[in-house]
Amino acid sequence: MQENHDVVHFQLDQPIQPQPTQTKKVPEATKALLISGCLIRPPYLQPS
Repeated sequence: MQENHDVVHFQLDQPIQPQPTQTKKVPEATKALLISGCLIRPPYLQPS
């Protein structure tokens, strides 16, 4: 029971809300990764 309490306490110490700058950059980074992933993806993995 003590170990579980330590884990919960550690999680509560972490920041709950992300920084505004990170939240604003996440969608852009995700879109860039999706676009780059489609461009880098080999032809044999793309649907014919």
